Amino acid sequence: MNDNFCKYEQVEPGVVCCKVCGHRVKTPHPPERCFRVCAPPPQSTPLVTTIQSRGLGDTIAKLTHATGIAQAVEAVTSAIGVPCGCKERQEWLNKVVPYQSPPTTTE
Repeated sequence: MNDNFCKYEQVEPGVVCCKVCGHRVKTPHPPERCFRVCAPPPQSTPLVTTIQSRGLGDTIAKLTHATGIAQAVEAVTSAIGVPCGCKERQEWLNKVVPYQSPPTTTE
């Protein structure tokens, strides 16, 4: 099979979702019979890769974006209409587990 097609899996009865781009579609067909040219999200954005983490929340956010988990969560939460609370959780984790910046020396 062509690697440019979505890799669908069934997420609920009558609904399939691509594991790569998060595209969801209602269909009576099984996932292996659904075809669409996949449009995966960009591998990384400069914002995610160049800004130093302030705490554990930033690190987890970078990890979930790099692995595609954030895109999947975004697709599911927008489909069901319930906010995920990721940003609030990220900020809370940054406050609870902050990273200490290295001491600066002046000469």
